[in-house]
Amino acid sequence: MFKVVICDDERIIREGLKQIIPWGDYHFNTIYTAKDGVEALSLIQQHQPELVITDIRMPRKNGVDLLNDIAHLDCNVIILSSYDDFEYMKAGIQHHVLDYLLKPVDHAQLKLF
Repeated sequence: MFKVVICDDERIIREGLKQIIPWGDYHFNTIYTAKDGVEALSLIQQHQPELVITDIRMPRKNGVDLLNDIAHLDCNVIILSSYDDFEYMKAGIQHHVLDYLLKPVDHAQLKLF
């Protein structure tokens, strides 16, 4: 069974992803949520998830900084953002993210492994 960390400063997005996606169908049994990159980094270091879904623009630590901090870890990352800014997409490519999805997103768009 797998673990996932969902990181977004919008509570409705965090809780929506946690509740709407049939995580068990993808063999995820533990879902952690974080409201910013600082919380996410702590959860990632502590629990070593197989998947991180993160927003790009957040307070305290943004998604690009989070990507830099976890680059050495063996986890897959999906970026979920309201911004189609090329620099953010470029950072995602450089960090080999699985996908860069624009909000709003439905679970059919998420390709989990």
